[in-house]
Amino acid sequence: KHRIDIKTGLGMMLHGYDQKAFDNQYHPYVEYKEKYDQIKFTIAVQSQYKINSKIRLRSGLILNQQYFNLNQNIANKNKELVNYLSAKDNTQILQAYSQLQYRAGRKWTVNPGIHAVYLTLNKTASVEPRLGIKYQLGAKNWLSAGYGIHSQVQSLAAYTVKNTAGAMPNKNLKLSQAQHFILGYDRVFGKSWHVKMEGYFQQLYNLPVSPETGNTFGLVNSFEGYYQDTLVSKGKGQNKGVEITLEKFFTGSTYLLFTASLSDSKYTDGHGKEYSTRFDIGHTLSVSAGKEWRIHQNRLGLNTKIMWLGGMRETPIDVAASKLQETTVRDLTRTFEGQNPDYFRADIKISYKINKKRHSSTWSLDIQNSSNHKNIGGSYFDPKAGKLVYYTQAPLIPILAYKLEF
Repeated sequence: KHRIDIKTGLGMMLHGYDQKAFDNQYHPYVEYKEKYDQIKFTIAVQSQYKINSKIRLRSGLILNQQYFNLNQNIANKNKELVNYLSAKDNTQILQAYSQLQYRAGRKWTVNPGIHAVYLTLNKTASVEPRLGIKYQLGAKNWLSAGYGIHSQVQSLAAYTVKNTAGAMPNKNLKLSQAQHFILGYDRVFGKSWHVKMEGYFQQLYNLPVSPETGNTFGLVNSFEGYYQDTLVSKGKGQNKGVEITLEKFFTGSTYLLFTASLSDSKYTDGHGKEYSTRFDIGHTLSVSAGKEWRIHQNRLGLNTKIMWLGGMRETPIDVAASKLQETTVRDLTRTFEGQNPDYFRADIKISYKINKKRHSSTWSLDIQNSSNHKNIGGSYFDPKAGKLVYYTQAPLIPILAYKLEF
């Protein structure tokens, strides 16, 4: 009737990156330099208690102890490195949750619950109610609905970045929050096919945005995960969409996974004006499939994955202002109105697994972007050429790998 699980984990990420360039006299200089080191220790305790045949209670605590050392330097117009981020510290993220599962008859299952999170770095907290309901329509199909409030801790760099005066203006940012509403339908066909359709709506608030007049910056759109000047937790947003998943489980030495979605993503800046987010791509389609052949006790596998996505959004470049300032200047009155062409990529992977009595080894060749499709990554203004330049993402990349398992 009662079970307690204790799990621990240790994760480490050490990341460094230097980028060099040549000046007009072809002398090399460091254009960009970053170092992101993070270590995380996790301990999780979970209790599962069966009250009776209809009611189960699951509760738990999660502690994340995080150590970080973050540095980022970017060269200015004089080719001198300027430090934009320098943070070395540690913090804790505490979580607690409790969820009740109640089976009301043979068709209804109700899951009410509550979740809490606390960030010690700036002493921000959130308590979040959640509810899930499932109704069995038949032996192989059912309806589900869910509601919940979910919080998100900002990146550690967002809290610890320093401005030109040496202060940390964003240390007291609130947790970003969202209300989630979900409605879904599931059906199983035969022994190996499954289809799922889902509609969702997310109402976001407490998003970090710039209070500066004319500045439309929102941290929700940032690749870097931080902003050097002051942010306030007054932004809003919403995401909505529909998704469909068709899956054939791994049977008969084959599998298939097809997913497609239509979506819309908006945010409101610090002055109450609404724009598309950078990630308002509109549509996604992904197909993964594979087959395996048995050769004696060994296995030969062929797998492929095809992705077709809407392009990321960009704020159009003001060419006249860019020529005058000799750098890329975006037209913030048209924030994220532009959209890159659709993204397409096809990966192919061939593997051969050799099974022995006490170990197994696998050779694999993964050809990423096998068609060498030139996906547009974005644009910038080239002051030397005096025009816009588009850059592409990764070309065809072959990866040969060997794995040994005991």
